[in-house]
Amino acid sequence: MEFDMIADLDARKLNATKLKALRKSTRLDQRGFATLSNNSRETVIKFEKTGKVSAPAKRGIVEAVRLVQGLAEIMEPQNIATWLKESNSGLRNKSPIDTIQEGRIDIIWSIIEESRQGTFA
Repeated sequence: MEFDMIADLDARKLNATKLKALRKSTRLDQRGFATLSNNSRETVIKFEKTGKVSAPAKRGIVEAVRLVQGLAEIMEPQNIATWLKESNSGLRNKSPIDTIQEGRIDIIWSIIEESRQGTFA
C-alpha cells in the first residue's frame, strides 16, 4: 500500500484486510498500532480477524488510521513506525508514541499541519 492507497483509504469503511495492509505498508506492528489507537493488541488482533470490535475501539482504530494518513502526507509510509518510536528533540527528547500515550496527540497533529504548510522546523 503506497501513499496514494493510504490517502484514498476511507477510515469509516475500514475492514480487516485494509487495516493489515495499512499496518504492513507503514511497518507498524500490532502493538504499535494498538498504542496509536488506544486499544489493546488483542483488540487489533480481533479486528484483523473479524473486522468487528466495540464502537469505542473502532473509533480509536479510525482515529489511528487518520493519524497514519496524516503522517503519510509528510513522510514515506515505510518510515512512520520508526519515526513514532524515535526520540525527538522537538518533543523534549520523547518519542511521538510516548507523547501520544501521554494524551498529547494534538502535538503530533500540529507537527503534521506545520509540515503540510512548510513551517515545521
